[in-house]
Amino acid sequence: MRTIRRGLSRLFPHTARRYKRFRNAAYLRCFEMFPTLASALREYGQGAHKKHRSSIGMDLVGPSELIECGYESEELELVKQKLQGVEVFVDVGANIGLYTCLAASEGRRVVAIEPLASNLRYLYQNLMGNKLDQVEVFPLGLASTPSLSVLAGMGAQASFLADWAKEDYGHNKFIGTVCPSSTLDIVLGTRFSGKRLLIKMDVEGFEFQVLQGASATLNMSPKPIWIIECFLDRFHPGGKNANFLATFNMFFDRGYRAHVAEVNGAEVTRNTVEHWVKQGAVDGMASNFIFTPDIS
Repeated sequence: MRTIRRGLSRLFPHTARRYKRFRNAAYLRCFEMFPTLASALREYGQGAHKKHRSSIGMDLVGPSELIECGYESEELELVKQKLQGVEVFVDVGANIGLYTCLAASEGRRVVAIEPLASNLRYLYQNLMGNKLDQVEVFPLGLASTPSLSVLAGMGAQASFLADWAKEDYGHNKFIGTVCPSSTLDIVLGTRFSGKRLLIKMDVEGFEFQVLQGASATLNMSPKPIWIIECFLDRFHPGGKNANFLATFNMFFDRGYRAHVAEVNGAEVTRNTVEHWVKQGAVDGMASNFIFTPDIS
C-alpha cells in the first residue's frame, strides 16, 4: 500500500499535496474534537498494545518505534558502558522504560521518574513482565520548584513547555494533563550520598528547569554522570533554546566535562557551545550529551 501511495504521489504531485494537507487538517480536527479517542487510536496505530522484541533483549510493550532495534542505538550503547561504573541509575523522563529496564536488568538500583499516565501504564507492564519490580517509580514531573503543571502532548513528545514541537506534533496542543511536579533534589534527597550515580534526562526541552531544582545533586560527592537530551535549534518555541548555553554552563561551572553522547564522542567545550549558539545550530546536529566529572 505504501509503495502504491508513493507511486501515485510521483504521478500526481499536486493532487498528492492537496490530499496530504486535507489529511493533516482532518487529523488535527480529530484531536481537537476527540483528544482521548484520537490519542488511543494513534497509540494503537503505533503498535503500543503489542509486545516488541527490543534491542536490549527483552519483550516490551509501547510504541514500536521506541523499542525495536536501531532506536537510540548510540545512546543505549553508551549507557550500557557507563552502567558498569555506577551503583544507581536515575531515569528522568523514563517514558515506557527502555533505559530503566536495561539498568535494572544489569543489577543496578533504579529510580524512574515519569509524569504521563499512558507512559506509566507501559512502564509498569514492562517492569512487571520482565520481573524487574524492585525499581522505584515516581509518577510525577520535575521542575525548579514543586508545583502543579500542565503536560502538553502524548507519548515521547509530551512536554511541560507550551508549544513544544508544534510544527512537528501540532496535535499536542489539544492534549493537556495536569501533573504534580517536584524537584530532583527532593526526590533523591541525601540517601545516595557517597554512591556513584548515572542520571539520564529526556524531558523534551525542560532540562534547564529540571536542573534548576537539582543543585544539590549536581554538587554531590562523587559527582554523578549525566546524559541529557538538549536541542538548540529544533522543537523549541520560537525556534531556539534560549537556555542552551546556560544549561552547559551549569556543568562547566561545577567542574564537569562534556562530550557528544556516543561511545568515544567528541568533546564539547564552553567555546564549542558558544560557537554553536552564535551560528544558530549544533555541528553534526547532535542533541544528546554526556557530562562527566573532570578528574584531571
